Amino acid sequence: MARKSIPLSMSRNQRKLLETWVRAKTIPQRVFFRARICLLAADGLSNTAIAQELNTCRPTVLLWKRRFEKHGPDGLTKDAPRGPSPKKIAREKVRAIMEATLYTDPPNGNRWTTRTLAEAQGVSNATVARIWKAHGYKPHRRKTGNASRSNELKVRSGVMSLLRGVPRGRTSTQSVSPEFAGKKRTN
Repeated sequence: MARKSIPLSMSRNQRKLLETWVRAKTIPQRVFFRARICLLAADGLSNTAIAQELNTCRPTVLLWKRRFEKHGPDGLTKDAPRGPSPKKIAREKVRAIMEATLYTDPPNGNRWTTRTLAEAQGVSNATVARIWKAHGYKPHRRKTGNASRSNELKVRSGVMSLLRGVPRGRTSTQSVSPEFAGKKRTN
């Protein structure tokens, strides 16, 4: 057998105010909902009955009953304060992560993963993933190895790539025939 719920105690003025809120057409929906919970609780309905009547769950009913007991009607109009915002990553740290990504090789592998780079840089792998996404870096879309830091002409199997110290994956590639691969162009 379920235990009987103790009615929520409120003064006449508080009850009048909540009833006014429930009848008002301009009150925000969330305040209307919270006021209904408290009025039904004051009428002696059980938490389960209130939850069924308002199509919500018991923890929500308990939350707003507690909030009303602690703060009165004002507790229904304001949400609880949230925690602090997430920490911002310093620009220097972002730069260090991108430089390590683009210009260094991991100790055991041919490309950085978010986990290995995060461990090396002392941040979370989610942070590395967010930084890569913000900079448009897609490690799965590039060939292994780092781009050359100096300007150099690379000719292999008829394909000439001019690398100008750009980040990996942002090189320009032009196709040339193998017979002209080693010759200089004259204008």
